[in-house]
Amino acid sequence: MFGSKPYIAKNIIVSLDFDGVLAHALKLKLRYAQEWFGVQLKPSETKREGFERAMERHGKHVDYRRDFCDRLNRDHLMEYEIPRGCVDALRHLSNRGFRFVIVTSRNDWELAIAKKFIRKNFHGLIKHVHNTSDEPKDRFVRRLHPRIHLDDDLFKLKALKGCAVELFWYRQPENEHVHNDERRVVEIHDWGEFTRRCMLLKELHEAVCWRYGITNSWHHAHDIFNRYHELNDDERQRLLDAYRSR
Repeated sequence: MFGSKPYIAKNIIVSLDFDGVLAHALKLKLRYAQEWFGVQLKPSETKREGFERAMERHGKHVDYRRDFCDRLNRDHLMEYEIPRGCVDALRHLSNRGFRFVIVTSRNDWELAIAKKFIRKNFHGLIKHVHNTSDEPKDRFVRRLHPRIHLDDDLFKLKALKGCAVELFWYRQPENEHVHNDERRVVEIHDWGEFTRRCMLLKELHEAVCWRYGITNSWHHAHDIFNRYHELNDDERQRLLDAYRSR
């Protein structure tokens, strides 16, 4: 299963949010808020809280979910943008043993359209999609044992702090105003940076398993996480240097 080296994982699971991570609706939201409601939004106003404030400021009675997002998802989801470098990054990581699963809070009818978007644009790189049906994401993350979870919603990432997973936050124009005060959350600004951090974490997990005699598989993801976080930055670098020179 693991070849001749049990400290090298056959597969590394990464969980991904859908909206704002794989499918970016910023331009569409700006466009259709203007067309449908006559309101020119700022990027920070394309999320629920900012959107509702903007509509109130313009005297509009618009429900963010029902009148805006549901309409976008029903009629325009296939127009969502894939972030630059996303597909290349996932392909590069897939060739190095990473496997991707989506964990999204979309409801059932939205999920069918999202799956169509994934099939069209990601060419088999993503095979599994989990719909939380508004249940907490941590239940799914604990069940799936990913090493990394990537989301554009800082609040949702904070809710995963109790899980043995590295938390990556995708910084974009619509969340640029949000202050990250959580040390457990690593900011990612583009897919090149995401790739580099994934590859470094892969190597560090190999080093941890090599040093402590842990089989590098999802069955031991919690133990690997704990061992990794027992080390400070200097200790991790020394371990990595030793692993590279073994």
